[in-house]
Amino acid sequence: MKNMKNYIQEKSEHSANDALINHIGATALEASKRAADILSLHWGSAAVMYTDKNKHDLKLDVDLLSEKAIIETITRRFQSHSILSEESGFFKEGSEYTWIVDPLDGSVNYFHSLDYFCTSISCYKKGDAVLQQFHNKDLVRQYGLPLVGVVLAPALNELYIGIKDEGVTCNGSQLNHVNIKALDETVVACNLSVRGKNMTGMLPLLDNIIRRAQKVRSFGAAALDCARVASGRLGAFIQKGIHIWDFAAARLIIELAGGEVVSTPSETAGCWDIIACNRGIAGELCTPAHACWGKSIY
Repeated sequence: MKNMKNYIQEKSEHSANDALINHIGATALEASKRAADILSLHWGSAAVMYTDKNKHDLKLDVDLLSEKAIIETITRRFQSHSILSEESGFFKEGSEYTWIVDPLDGSVNYFHSLDYFCTSISCYKKGDAVLQQFHNKDLVRQYGLPLVGVVLAPALNELYIGIKDEGVTCNGSQLNHVNIKALDETVVACNLSVRGKNMTGMLPLLDNIIRRAQKVRSFGAAALDCARVASGRLGAFIQKGIHIWDFAAARLIIELAGGEVVSTPSETAGCWDIIACNRGIAGELCTPAHACWGKSIY
């Protein structure tokens, strides 16, 4: 009888947890679509002006407009949850649930009316994860594990949705694992930071990879690059000194599609060095990264 009661209780808790994750997923989708509507409305408009930062990292008025829509959508349904957004930092710290938001990834592309930009929204939960099971121990320790990840590129009509234990889709079609066997048969994407240590750390690694990959490209929107790794259109994405909001959603999308995201804290405070890739070429990327960066990323 006791075992039966435990079974019923566990079943009930599991069902409640599934319902919560689905509710979070629906909220992330609604928030991303609201943000995408704002981005689409202002894209290509001469009225879009950058407000601060520097010539390498523009901050646009539309960043704040889309962020406001996202935060309003989340807080309307989950008042107690924490939110970490690129534009405003932390909102209500301390919850076991943390939403990680980039309202506009690819701001420079957007400013120049290039179509390669996206909105990225994820929700992480801290819990009883056994750190030894994960490559990304520091990431898990700080934010927990991802429950939901959404990347929406409105100008390209690409919507990626990853939900824990349910899988990942692109525009409603299930993404299945793409087996890339060798680096020389794929395209590797990267971003080059203007920060000195990140730049000097990337150049020797790129020198190695350029000689072995089919091609290396820099598109300018990390979240979308990572989502395309999940789809198999790209074999890998690499960056030193990337912020968590640039890859938090796409991390789950990649992992649910059978790929791998390995990360380690960067020399730049609050940033990460990551390799997001197809599992078939992880060794070909992580080994030279270890040599060039002087540290293991596993």
